[in-house]
Amino acid sequence: MTKKTSLLTLATAGAAAGLVSGLVKLGWEALLPPRTPERDATNP
Repeated sequence: MTKKTSLLTLATAGAAAGLVSGLVKLGWEALLPPRTPERDATNP
């Protein structure tokens, strides 16, 4: 038995995945900010 997936379901899943990945990125950058010239200067 096959079931067709609706476009609305796919769009909802994609939007939810995008929001979760955005939150993970924000949390990760709070711990380890992106490289900047000032930050590179302090590393050995």
